[in-house]
Amino acid sequence: MTDVLAELDALILATKPEDRPALVVALAARLAIIASLPTPRPPAAGPERNLSVKEAAARLGVSTAFCYKRSRELGGVRLGRRLVFPERVLARYMARQ
Repeated sequence: MTDVLAELDALILATKPEDRPALVVALAARLAIIASLPTPRPPAAGPERNLSVKEAAARLGVSTAFCYKRSRELGGVRLGRRLVFPERVLARYMARQ
């Protein structure tokens, strides 16, 4: 990107002062085209992995009782009778701590 900027700077300096307004118009048109291009999307992530209470406790270095008591704070989700923790939510929790 810095190479492109250096080339643009050289082009501007090499352009006669009376030709610079036309250059500005041409560059603005090119920038409008670039801005209208679709932005690439990151590849879709695989399916979300849910951790059991035991796995979440091991990941956090706490007891399973802690995970049950703080399940809402940790982002726990009930799947029937089973309590699971989305891996992504636990990672966010750990980053905040």
